[in-house]
Amino acid sequence: MTGDGGAWLREQCIILTRTDHTSVFEWLALPLEELGAWIEAHNAVENRLRGEKGNGR
Repeated sequence: MTGDGGAWLREQCIILTRTDHTSVFEWLALPLEELGAWIEAHNAVENRLRGEKGNGR
């Protein structure tokens, strides 16, 4: 996550943009701490849904 020149953060913003159908600039306008919280929440939901799909739900 660190030392990659911001690649990880850009990738996460693109994922949020594709999921939420918003502009990437809306995500980039957030304070870094808030953006990080949204990324964590999004990833947690995606992981949970992936787990449910794997369990036949």
